[in-house]
Amino acid sequence: MRLKFFVAIVALIASLFSVYLSAQTTSGVISGTVTGPAGPLSGITINVVNSSGLVLGRTPASSSGSFAVSGLPDGTFTVQAINAAGSTVGTATTSISSTVTSTTVTVYATAGVLAGQAAAAGGAVAAGGGSLSSGLVLAGVSVAAAGAGVALAVASQHDASASR
Repeated sequence: MRLKFFVAIVALIASLFSVYLSAQTTSGVISGTVTGPAGPLSGITINVVNSSGLVLGRTPASSSGSFAVSGLPDGTFTVQAINAAGSTVGTATTSISSTVTSTTVTVYATAGVLAGQAAAAGGAVAAGGGSLSSGLVLAGVSVAAAGAGVALAVASQHDASASR
């Protein structure tokens, strides 16, 4: 009788352990697009971060802004779009479970975030999404970008000084 009870307990523990292992799958996929005000962004790295702050997946976005990260366990994730300077330009949150093993997200970088990063890279931003100007004059050429990289205006002026 004791042997049957012992075998039943071992079988129960083994079945619970197999359920636990199947719940810990690493077959989840997060795919999507990273985009900004003017459309898809390129030159972006995608990080998939779990709720503990651990990066579980990293991939470059394609020139059309698309990406896919696979081999993810069940859980809730933050998808971060990171520019070449290492700054986060946008995030999205999604979950993977035993019933939802694949999910699609759009990570959106706003004009304000892109403008702020352009300013930090050496330009100055006018408030209210106006124009972005480097304030530099090189050989009579000044450059200004409107809408944080959406458009670029280049103006030149003739240098009539005697030093030329």
